[in-house]
Amino acid sequence: MNTPVSVAALVLPGGTLGSLFELVDFFAVANTLAGMGDALEGPVFDCRLVSVDGKRVEHAMGLKLDVQGGLEVAAEADLVCLPALDIRGLGDLRRQIEANRTLVDRLEALYANGTAIAAGCTGTVLLAEAGLLNGRRATTAWWLKDIFQRRYPAVRLRIEDLVVQEERLFTAGAASAYLNLALVLAAHFGNPSLAALCSKTLLIDPNRSSQAPYTMLGPISEHGDELVARIQFWMQTNLQKNLELGGLADQFAVSERTLIRRFKHATGETPIGYLQQLRVEAAKRLLESTALSTEAVTERVGYADLSSFRRLFKRVTHLSPGEYRMRFAQAPTLQQVAQELQDNIEQPGL
Repeated sequence: MNTPVSVAALVLPGGTLGSLFELVDFFAVANTLAGMGDALEGPVFDCRLVSVDGKRVEHAMGLKLDVQGGLEVAAEADLVCLPALDIRGLGDLRRQIEANRTLVDRLEALYANGTAIAAGCTGTVLLAEAGLLNGRRATTAWWLKDIFQRRYPAVRLRIEDLVVQEERLFTAGAASAYLNLALVLAAHFGNPSLAALCSKTLLIDPNRSSQAPYTMLGPISEHGDELVARIQFWMQTNLQKNLELGGLADQFAVSERTLIRRFKHATGETPIGYLQQLRVEAAKRLLESTALSTEAVTERVGYADLSSFRRLFKRVTHLSPGEYRMRFAQAPTLQQVAQELQDNIEQPGL
């Protein structure tokens, strides 16, 4: 019989319940499956719900959750799991950090004591705020990338990765990435056979390793630079036009140097890089919702060279256009099918 791994699953008033209980339920299934095949014998995880002060947590959704202890229990645990936080903007981020300041101030001591810590999605902010991710690789929710990089520049952010393990720190990407985080924890604290059994039982894709295919561009106004926001809007509405920095700078009455500097500061991208992202986003929507050929999609988003666009698309999404369509294409409506048939009939030579 193996000695179970003691797990403290931290309940926070502003934490999302789904993220936390995905892990708790996963650990229960792992214990049930232990002993099958080459998996470990006996229960693998001894999981307890804890809060910062050891008291019942009144969750924002009106639920009252009883716990089995406070941070003193977490201090004795082999693994502490943090939930995602309800963060929808910079203001929420600041409020959640301050609301969880007591926990943030204790995380470094927990880690120094030998405890492993796992967090996914927006919960990774707590690890970053505690300084534990400085100089280390980590990931977070893809849509939090810009805010995260500006606030925590010392973190070696791997935003494309779904799960990153750095020593005893485990971070995961957005939302359902908690399930892939659970597989990594099962392999690390149990063994790969246990993780494989859990994957098959719970229908978790173990080969899903990147957030890149799921990413979208965030809102253009969050950075607060009105000039850059106007340029971004112009780009969005003029995807098919050739972008020349000199002409763009003249149009918005700034120098090329100022344009590049302000754009880079506001978005983290050069104007050319941002336009490439816009075109990839537009191509993704067309691949998802139409039966247009890859060549036609390429032309619609402003590219003349199919091979160069394929390379760009794969670099951004980690999938080819064809692979992306197979994974994300929506079932066409009868109206779309009829229109596409009509378009094909009207093409000369057919």
